[in-house]
Amino acid sequence: MEYGYSLRTNDYASRFNMWKKKTAMSYIEMAKVVVAAKDTLAKDDFAQFTALIGYSTTSSFISKLHRIGLQAELFEKNVDALPSSFTTLYALTTVSQNELENLFDKNQIRPSLKGNEVDRLVKLQKRYRSSKPRHPERHAGEGVIVEINDPIESAEPIALQIDSTVTNIQLIQLLRQLDLLTRFAGISVKVPLSIHQRIEQKQGEVVM
Repeated sequence: MEYGYSLRTNDYASRFNMWKKKTAMSYIEMAKVVVAAKDTLAKDDFAQFTALIGYSTTSSFISKLHRIGLQAELFEKNVDALPSSFTTLYALTTVSQNELENLFDKNQIRPSLKGNEVDRLVKLQKRYRSSKPRHPERHAGEGVIVEINDPIESAEPIALQIDSTVTNIQLIQLLRQLDLLTRFAGISVKVPLSIHQRIEQKQGEVVM
């Protein structure tokens, strides 16, 4: 049996969805400001900024906003699918970049999604590209695809090449994205001294 919807019903639904979308966008826009402030302000100035908006630099809300801000571009592209819940937006940032993109591509993220449902959506099989091939038959481009169920026998680094044309702001954003990997056991991010020095020349301090 099919149900028709009156113009008045559609109007209420449209108005509700508009504000739901605006709520998600408001969090994203606030998050972008936090990222920009943290990337461009000196430590003391950033502390003043957080105080002016009613928080401290150690506030979990500021920390979560920062994580959301790092995914702002991807979130903005998929804003119609985003939940308006701040808790769920943050939960999505705990998913790896590739998995998050896959979830959006496969339309598995929906406005009614709850934070505690995010982990269930993530595939059990994750793939990482290693710079040191362990199985010659698995060559793929410049690296090798390693299944998560095929454990690495010894510590293996992932090589990154940073072009000289990359700006310091872009470099800082990249390092913050890499820092998200530290949530996985056994994965750490080590930044060469030369990269630290490059950021210090611009920022006046090491930003990590």
